[in-house]
Amino acid sequence: MKPIAFLTGVFFFMSQFMGMAQDSSNAIKKPSIKLHGMIFGDFEYRPHADSLLRGTTQYAGITYPDPKNYNSFDIRRVYLGADFVFSKHVFGSILLANEGNVDNQRNPVFSIKESYIGWKNIYKNADLIIGRSTTPAFALLTEQVWGYRSVEKTIADMRYIASAVDLGVALRGKLNDSGSAGYNFMIGNGTVGTPPNGQKAEDDMFKKFYGDVWAKIFNRKIILDLYADYERQQLTDPATGRPFHKSKNAIKGFIAYQTDIITIGVEAFVQTNQNFSIYTKPGSKTADTANAYTAGISGYVHGRIIKNKLGYFARYDAFSPDLNFNSNYTYQTGNITYNENFMTCGLDWMPSKDLHILPNIWVDSYHDQVAKEGRAKNDYDMSVRITFYYVYR
Repeated sequence: MKPIAFLTGVFFFMSQFMGMAQDSSNAIKKPSIKLHGMIFGDFEYRPHADSLLRGTTQYAGITYPDPKNYNSFDIRRVYLGADFVFSKHVFGSILLANEGNVDNQRNPVFSIKESYIGWKNIYKNADLIIGRSTTPAFALLTEQVWGYRSVEKTIADMRYIASAVDLGVALRGKLNDSGSAGYNFMIGNGTVGTPPNGQKAEDDMFKKFYGDVWAKIFNRKIILDLYADYERQQLTDPATGRPFHKSKNAIKGFIAYQTDIITIGVEAFVQTNQNFSIYTKPGSKTADTANAYTAGISGYVHGRIIKNKLGYFARYDAFSPDLNFNSNYTYQTGNITYNENFMTCGLDWMPSKDLHILPNIWVDSYHDQVAKEGRAKNDYDMSVRITFYYVYR
């Protein structure tokens, strides 16, 4: 009966959807298409690399013969997109992307980043979206306030707390007509692979639930955002068949002060990874399990020096893969022993409205909780870059 009920629900929904699209009162004589695009990349020189090749950031783990003197020209993102308006209520979008993906001959490969259809004003001030679309995790608000994705991801994205896109059903709405407060909810396929990738096909029975509420107060100068997600990842131990639950649950808060002259933002998260750590205590032969608590906090400032011509930015992050890590235990899983601190700063020169040239410094440092001295204890990756960013809209 469940498949029949599901198909009946899908048929009913699609009939209502198509009915709105074909309703003459909602129809648009000629559907509109708006093209848009983006590209950013760098020339980078790497004066120093971590001696143990640690980390998962964009410049971590380089294995070239001399990684500390590595330099390159690199295009890190290309977007080609089209937004469609089919009727008063029905809209859609498709976005092709290359984000460093290459084939066996190292030629760039494009994939479908987003592809969805939406129902505008399914009820007052709310849109329903079906397909592969942006998740509520960061890209809809906090990434926009940070404003420098071309330099680095937000901390939640950088540390793989959630994927930027997912395949599922999303509801986006505003709580008032002025648009000063709103919400974003989504049910999607969730984590697929490491890092989480919402563009890959589902590989388990579980779904990820996303929720986000936000507000802009005091003449929209103060921005508040609260986000949470939950995803069950395992019910039984694949080796023994016995019950062994694993899940991930993140909570993230954000506050920013934003004016035309300056923006100051702070974003922090804690992710509970249920039963992800397996360890043995000193003197014991019996393994035990525990939750791993991944946490991070990011603070930044950016602003203008010369209006529409020159700006600046600076950011500092602190990140721990597990707040509960104990250096006296022997870990079988959940054994990342080092914390990380990230820093970037630079200038933003705008030769034209949509073109940015950004000389910047990028540093991610490692602080091991087990090693006692030397570079194994403290080391870092460093890149000095000239980044370019262009958007077409």
